[in-house]
Amino acid sequence: MKTQILDKVISWLDHDIMLSQRAIYEDGNQPVATDGSDDFFKGNLHTSQSLLDQIKQWQQEESKWLHSLLLSVSPYCSIYSLRTLERMGNR
Repeated sequence: MKTQILDKVISWLDHDIMLSQRAIYEDGNQPVATDGSDDFFKGNLHTSQSLLDQIKQWQQEESKWLHSLLLSVSPYCSIYSLRTLERMGNR
């Protein structure tokens, strides 16, 4: 369940980043607004991108931790136990 929610959050952040970029830049490089009204979207873009980057960092750290755990217990566990540990890491 946690994985499904996290996938939805990541998808939402990706979409929000795309929408903010569209609101700020026309054709990828020309500003849409020159009166400062795009500041809201710039702040939103920064927040969404920062959160997405942090989630990805946490996922990498968790993956490394789980991998080292699996390596440390693998001589003592059956393949069934290893799969159970992997599923526990996805909760």
